This record gives sequence, structure tokens and C-alpha cells, in this order.
Amino acid sequence: MMCGKKAVQYASEVVCIPTLIKSCCGETYGLAIRAPAAVIASQYGLRSPSLLHEHRIKLMAASELVETLEDDGFVVLRNALPEDRCQSLRALLAEELARVIENPTPKSFSKINNPDRRHDLRLPVTTSIGEGLRWVLRTYRNVYSSLFTTDAPLVELGVITSHPGAERQNIHSDVEFDAEASKIYTTFVALQQVDARMGPTQVWAGTHTPYFCEFYKPRMCGPVDPYYDANKPISVELSCGDALIIDTRVMHCGGRNESEKDRMLFHFSFRTLDSERLPAGFTYHLLPEVEGMFNMGSFLDADGGTDAPSASSGSPVEEQCNPQLPEIPTDEYTDGWALLCRWSGLRLPKAVEPGNQCEDQPSKQLRRLLQTPEAQQFLRRTIKQLTNPFMGTELSSTQWQLLGSIYELVGEPDHACECRVKASSL
Repeated sequence: MMCGKKAVQYASEVVCIPTLIKSCCGETYGLAIRAPAAVIASQYGLRSPSLLHEHRIKLMAASELVETLEDDGFVVLRNALPEDRCQSLRALLAEELARVIENPTPKSFSKINNPDRRHDLRLPVTTSIGEGLRWVLRTYRNVYSSLFTTDAPLVELGVITSHPGAERQNIHSDVEFDAEASKIYTTFVALQQVDARMGPTQVWAGTHTPYFCEFYKPRMCGPVDPYYDANKPISVELSCGDALIIDTRVMHCGGRNESEKDRMLFHFSFRTLDSERLPAGFTYHLLPEVEGMFNMGSFLDADGGTDAPSASSGSPVEEQCNPQLPEIPTDEYTDGWALLCRWSGLRLPKAVEPGNQCEDQPSKQLRRLLQTPEAQQFLRRTIKQLTNPFMGTELSSTQWQLLGSIYELVGEPDHACECRVKASSL
């Protein structure tokens, strides 16, 4: 058996790399490498960077999976969703896709690169869909908890379907690189096996790094630059139930579907809250009824109550979850600005901490946010949540104060006055 270390010059830094550990017959048992796979694969003369990455994800602890994601810009989580759940979810979403194709609305589909024979259907959080998302998060709880706090907002939810004959997408990243912005990670769950003929996602490892994005990428000729031919991508073939997480800054594309089957990837995205700055380029495609209503804690911590399905909807995506905002507790706020700040993911100013009134004037950023349809919709939904006669509980003085503050923000001063009177009487 041989084992050694080599230093590889990359990104103006020398990184220490343990070499492959091989038995006397040459079988690779594993490796632990801290540099982009395409670079290291060439150092060792491997046939494909995918061989390198495949070894990296075997028998990894959560910390190693997160390191791989940070180094390469993507990682595969094996067996994230049981095969039987994949099959039932695939059947449900295929039926829903067929229905929506016949009767689409302006919000039914998200924009997608190379849309010919591709659909990106926006999804509601139903029992089946919510359980699928919850299962993946809980199976790899340690990975997701390393990436996000529980209040990280859900920013996209859908299913991408690549139909037979769909061409390979243009090479792209989902956001523009910004070292000061928050990060968005997208998870794609294979609802069937994705082999080479089905057009697996192709990823150029390491293309999300500051070195590549700030030094190399500005000098490139866009997605047709010779770099992408000289540095072959990793073609991420998946078994049914495997999940692919990507850093949305990494360069990637969907492959050409040469099979006779639809390739369906259930996908969801969360955004980190380590920065107020949003990454440019992300689409934030959600159905209106999902916008601002869920974060990671909604699925990790909640058991998920549901409303009865609507008999008149005619939709196979049948049962809507009751959006009770488990991670934005309305009994901790008396000020609508503070609640809006928490919902938007902005850092709370000292004067707008939970339980306190906003002593200073709200920032211009918050005032601009208040004017957006999404913010108004969120506040209206919160009013409905607080005034729901079926909740079975009386509002506290704190909640009446919050309700009055929200009524002020949505331009209903009479209702706001009534709520303050009620709060003072308790």
C-alpha cells in the first residue's frame, strides 16, 4: 500500500493533498482532496473528474460532504429519498405537469435555460411535496444544518422535467459571484435513475471560487469559452432518490436527454442569512401562496398540519399545507416592521428586536420592501392567521399590538386603532 502527499499550486495558494491510497492490486479505497476535482484529476491522470468526485462522496461524514460542496461547488447525497416515495411523488408531479400544461397560468412555470422540451413547474407545499422535502432535510440534517440556520428562507420550489429530445443547456451559473452576498444552495432530487443517456447535470468543479470568478471568468468568452472544452465537466449520474446540492455560483448545465423517458428532478433552494446583500441573478421563483411562508425550520421542526383538499380544484397536487409560519412566532413581536424584517431575512436593527417597538424611523430599504406586492401579501396573510376564527385561542395583548401595527402598515388605521384598544384592555 502506498500513501503520500503532494503540493498542488492552484489559485495562488499551495494546498496539501493526500494522494490516492491503493492496495497492491491497485484498487482505490478513498481520497481526501481539498482542491477542485478537474484540477486534481488531471494531476493523477484519472480518466474523468467524475471518478475522483465519486470516490470523494463515499463513506463521508457530514463535515466532509460540506467540505466537498465548498471545494467543488456541488456534492451528491446518496439515498436522500426512498425509492417508493420517489415513485409516488414522480407519478403525482407528472400528472400535475400534464394538467398545468393544458391550463397554465402566468405563475405556473419558471424561466429555464434552453426551454425547448423542458419545463420548470412551480410547486405548492402540499402534504406529499412537503413530506418529500422534509425527508431529504431530515435524512441529511447535519449537512443542511451546517449550511443554513433554521430561519433560512425557502426561495425556490419546483420540479424540472427534461423531455426526450431536450438539447443540452447553455453553460451557466444561477447567480452572479459576489463574495459579500448571501449564498443560495439548490438541491435536485432524482425521481428516477439518471444515467448518461438521460442527460445528467454537468458541473465544472471549482468554478464558484473567488479565484475563478474574479480572475479567470471576466477574461472568458462566456459559455463558449475553450476552457469548458479543455476542462471536462463532471457528469452527475444519479440513482433514484439521490440528491445533488449545488452552490448556485458554480458553472453547470443540464445534459441532452437522448433517452425515451422524462428526466424529473424535484428541486428546492434555501438562502443563507449571513449577509443582507442578495446575490444577483437568482430568480426566486415560487408560487404566490408559498412566497415568504416557509423556511428550513418549517420542515425540520414541524410535523406539518394540512387542510382538507379542495374537491373543486381538479388538481392531482391535492392537499395544501396550512402555512402557520412556525419560525416567525407572532407572539414575540409587537411591531409590524420587526416582523417584516424577520420575514425578509434582513438583519434586525437594535431598535427592532423581537418584543420591542421600532423606536427609530425604519430604514429606506425596509420602506421600499413594504411597497412590494410580496411584502403586502405576507402582511395580509399574517392578519388572516391572527384573525382566523378556527384557531381556537384568544389573542394575547402582544398579538393585538402586532395586529394593530400590521393594520397600520397595510393602510387600515381604523382597524389598527381597534386593535390597540383591545390590547390595552388585556
